[in-house]
Amino acid sequence: MLRSLYSGISGLKSHQVDLDVIAQNIANVNTPGYKAGRVLFADLLYQTLKDAQAPSASRGGTNPVQAGMGVGVAAIDMLMGQGILQPTGIASDLAIDGEGFFAVQDSAGATLLTRAGAFRLDTDGYLVHAPSGSRLLGWNAQNGQVNTNSTPEVLKLDLGLFPPRATTTVHFAGNLDARTASGSPGTIRPNVLVYDSLGNSRELALQFRRGSGNSWTVDVLLDGTQVSQVTLSFDSNGNVTTGDAQQSVTVDLDGDGTAGETITLDFTGITQYALPDDVYAARQDGTAGGELEEITVDASGQIIGRFSNNEMQLLGQIALATVTNPAGLAKEGSSLLRTTANSGAIRWGTAASGSRGKIESGRLEMSNVDLAEEFANMIVAQRGFQANTRVITATDEILQEVINLRR
Repeated sequence: MLRSLYSGISGLKSHQVDLDVIAQNIANVNTPGYKAGRVLFADLLYQTLKDAQAPSASRGGTNPVQAGMGVGVAAIDMLMGQGILQPTGIASDLAIDGEGFFAVQDSAGATLLTRAGAFRLDTDGYLVHAPSGSRLLGWNAQNGQVNTNSTPEVLKLDLGLFPPRATTTVHFAGNLDARTASGSPGTIRPNVLVYDSLGNSRELALQFRRGSGNSWTVDVLLDGTQVSQVTLSFDSNGNVTTGDAQQSVTVDLDGDGTAGETITLDFTGITQYALPDDVYAARQDGTAGGELEEITVDASGQIIGRFSNNEMQLLGQIALATVTNPAGLAKEGSSLLRTTANSGAIRWGTAASGSRGKIESGRLEMSNVDLAEEFANMIVAQRGFQANTRVITATDEILQEVINLRR
């Protein structure tokens, strides 16, 4: 009878753990990146009352006679299914659609993993995991390039100014009207801003005047003042001749009184057809300085900075970690996980490569807890707990009857 009493107690303890796990799941139903737990029961040791016997010529075999010693918690599994991706509208909120984990470094220098991608940019340029304060790991950019073959480190984004870049080439496109009479004064002035090495802007314009045959005289004007002159020739098909396609002019771009800066005028995109004039400056490679206005993260984890001068620059790339057995990770609190002896070591890589999922910016992965299923499990656990209390009560009553035999 004592066996039944202790079996009932083991059932109470095991179902209490089951209720604890269910309660934890329900409590974290709205926790981003949370992975639900599941309890597995297993029967405990057995007392063998009679061993099994093999059959003989005169009698049949018999099975073992065993009395069980209760139940125990065999495992508490972590269910790694994908959670729903919830839009947040915050660019630094990141979710992984597929396999992989974000990796962060805590204050002690330990590397931890998480699926909760709520990150915030602090005043020093670190991307900080909001629930824990740990810093995101990845690869920092050097001159707009990242080396993903190196070991990931703490991401520290450069929040400084975008340096100005002097204009070296201006590309022109469009058409010069082949019907223009020779000697006609030009009226086309495709204005474009060009920059010196400090980011100061000057207005560059061209004035085309039809010469003899298929040649044009091009006056180069800087802030309305002619500073140079080149000749542009076309072949019989209306294309710029090879020698005139790119021409360099020396101008006083920085305004120091000396014409020491060279700009290449690229006329490759200009034609001479019997169509209206529409020459324009397609692009130039200089820029003023700019301040960082926002950052965006693409599907591969590249962090792109957009500056006030409309320039875009790669600031870094987020590293994704994978392990052989994700369910073998241990929960650390604050939505963090650590590797264990059964999870396998961290393997580094970039998002949207190999088996790793892609990164969704402006979204958070919600908990994968199924609330309806948890309530059903809670009812089952409650009934299991109640049934085991009945076993203890029945055993107690039988023991009372045994004691009463002495009367």
